[in-house]
Amino acid sequence: MSKRPVFAGAKGRYQPGPSKESGEVNLGAGVVSCTPIVARSPWKTALEVVLSFVTVFIALECVCVAIGVDPIGARMMDVASLQAALAFVGIDLAVGLVLIRTLFARLREELPIEGEVPQVSVLLPLWNEGVSGARKTIEAWASQRGVGHELLVGDDGSTDGSSQALVDALGLAAVTSNHFTGEVNGTRVQLFRLPHSGKGATLNALSRHAQHAVLVTVDADTIPTEGSLRRLAAAFRDEQVDMATGVVSISNGREGWLLGNQSAEYLKNALVRIAWSTLGGLDQVPGAFTGIRANVFHAVGGLPEDSLTEDYELTFRVMEHGVERGRAPKVATVLRAQVFTQGPSTVKGFIRQRTRWFAGFISTLLKFRRLIFDPRAGAYGLVRLPLKCLDAVLPALAFASLVVLVRGGVVSALGISRLSLTLFAVRWVWDLIIFAMALTASKRLGDGPSTERAAPPLMTAWFFTGFEALTYVWLKHAAALRGTAWAMWRLRRWETSREPTPEP
Repeated sequence: MSKRPVFAGAKGRYQPGPSKESGEVNLGAGVVSCTPIVARSPWKTALEVVLSFVTVFIALECVCVAIGVDPIGARMMDVASLQAALAFVGIDLAVGLVLIRTLFARLREELPIEGEVPQVSVLLPLWNEGVSGARKTIEAWASQRGVGHELLVGDDGSTDGSSQALVDALGLAAVTSNHFTGEVNGTRVQLFRLPHSGKGATLNALSRHAQHAVLVTVDADTIPTEGSLRRLAAAFRDEQVDMATGVVSISNGREGWLLGNQSAEYLKNALVRIAWSTLGGLDQVPGAFTGIRANVFHAVGGLPEDSLTEDYELTFRVMEHGVERGRAPKVATVLRAQVFTQGPSTVKGFIRQRTRWFAGFISTLLKFRRLIFDPRAGAYGLVRLPLKCLDAVLPALAFASLVVLVRGGVVSALGISRLSLTLFAVRWVWDLIIFAMALTASKRLGDGPSTERAAPPLMTAWFFTGFEALTYVWLKHAAALRGTAWAMWRLRRWETSREPTPEP
């Protein structure tokens, strides 16, 4: 009999309330894909990454010899540039090999979802979102079935008049001048008007009104597929799970090359998140769809209120909290709990979004640098965070390498044109493999609009994936350098990740 990890019973940590009838929603033959809780040494993971890197690096060196790239007689600067390029490609491929090996085992796992799941409180912050978009999101979450839940909406000092219009549209009754309540699609909804203080502060304020043991944070444009909330809640049957996330996909991925690239990127990131979660090294859960135990949320002080990426820092806070108490927390990824969000449709909006993300990433990494190489944090501290340090310097090195190539020194000394084409071909094939796996995994996602239909057509997506190194990746690097400057100057501001949706 194969050993298949199952959820532990709900004991002690919370008292699950009665859920709505599971028969109201198709739950996929009674199972849900969720990160299995496995006993795996972080040192084994680190060793596997190192051995994979050595193997890949030697293979790339052999490729250089095979295509006639000989560093003998070349300038030291050119040799260093070559080795740096091979090292970074090698690290990427090595980590990918480890993740793929993990995914082959991971995607076969199914965990039972029959029976009751914990009740949850969904927290939704709004700021100048307009009535139609906010109402659509509220009604979508209120329509979730198979789990007992409440919906808490926080208006963060909107100035577009949408707060009162939303109260009227939903038919909410006034409790006080700043508190409204009612029932939408059979779910209790409460709306709170708050002074403008930022997304983190808004979510913290909502958490203090939550009645249930699990909190789920969502964004103003996050639309769930049918049954996704129940699937996410089921992860918390395991008492060791402190946080859980699902799969976030782009809903407008067919609307141009920029959104097509984002859609392909989100699909690949979903696979990466699943693998790192299985290895115990997941460092980021998207604020657009994240569940966390209420007692853990309050124990770590809630979300930071002065951060550009409050969801990213929350994961670090939870990890530090667990390490200080002698137990690295477990963060689950639920494959079939899927939501859709909108990506920025303009280059300006995209640069603005990624600048904020990278600035928050740098600030958080510096703030929690003590966790790097900390064995108490498991694979999170020994493997994932050291690799994130490389990610922090990669954009600067990428532009430095571009300058070297433009100068022509490497081209003349090493015949880098052949090497560049070879490395490009290797990376292209590699990305296509990853994307094909992502599409395969997407077929196993929850009910409702599939990721495959929201994503660009297969051949178009492969084109985006293959040529992202020539266009899309440089936009990300430019935003990352801008984000680094933001982080160094300690700039703080809350920006929406997308352009406001106009009223019809």
